[in-house]
Amino acid sequence: MEATLLPGDSILVQIFPVQLPERGRIVIFLSPKDRNLVLVKRVIALPGDHIRISQKVVILNGTALDEKYVMHKDYAEDFYPYDFPNDSSLPGCAEGHEILSQQVINGEIVVPAGKYFVLGDNRENSLDSRCWGFVGSGDLVGKPLMIYDSVDQKEDDDARPNLHWVWHTRWSRLFKFF
Repeated sequence: MEATLLPGDSILVQIFPVQLPERGRIVIFLSPKDRNLVLVKRVIALPGDHIRISQKVVILNGTALDEKYVMHKDYAEDFYPYDFPNDSSLPGCAEGHEILSQQVINGEIVVPAGKYFVLGDNRENSLDSRCWGFVGSGDLVGKPLMIYDSVDQKEDDDARPNLHWVWHTRWSRLFKFF
């Protein structure tokens, strides 16, 4: 979710009551691959939506999304192809590829009832619905409300150990609401 969330950010999460998410909102949910892991991603498509990605641009119900929050970084090797869905199965994503391929109609994925399609904001470095498929409504845990603490996770400042928080706190990120 970089740069929306950074390593060292602590977030306040609304757990109860869990509301159905809206498109573009960030959600907290149980990982479809590891039920002991809680993930944070952005809801891109709701039940009944048609979605595809063309040249890294998300097309939702026939309209290109203007995603100001998305970060695209160049990596030595792109894990995800520029176009999605496609016929290639990614390493470690065979089960999700099978789930998604069953929902493809006219080159678009149609999100089934009770499911959500989520993506990370750092698109080239995010395991998300493109890999493991949909998130079920029963797996939603909550939604983030704000960043209440943010510490730059650099090596400890041995010269001033009791002032560590002063030198490493990212003050500009505190109390940032979602």
